[in-house]
Amino acid sequence: MLKTAIGFVFGLLAVAATAASSSFLIRVGDITGEGGRVDKKTGQQWIPIISWEWDEYVTANGAPKVTATRNPQGYFDKGSILVNGKFAGCEQGKSIPEAVLKTPGMRYTFTDVVITDCDPDDMTFNYGKVRSSAAW
Repeated sequence: MLKTAIGFVFGLLAVAATAASSSFLIRVGDITGEGGRVDKKTGQQWIPIISWEWDEYVTANGAPKVTATRNPQGYFDKGSILVNGKFAGCEQGKSIPEAVLKTPGMRYTFTDVVITDCDPDDMTFNYGKVRSSAAW
């Protein structure tokens, strides 16, 4: 049986001065990160990122394993996200109703977010659905 997953890879800015010039931002509930800025309306922190990638991979059970990568072209549902950086408030198994990624032209809203892994330098979470909208 084939397994399918969708992932994002985020690289966070390490220096706060450089972070101010980032056009890519992510907000994941009450989790904070280095170089983030607080939204005055919601009180939540937007964490700057320098890059992100959205891939789909298919892996067969057993050996040998075959992996294929594809660029997104259309609607994707359930997936997994890996975010690189140092995060405060990251707890494995923590449920978050929503996470939002802002890019210069699009805004992606992930719902039913569950943190699946918290390491010193990265965080991985799964989401139930993703919705995209124009962010002018």
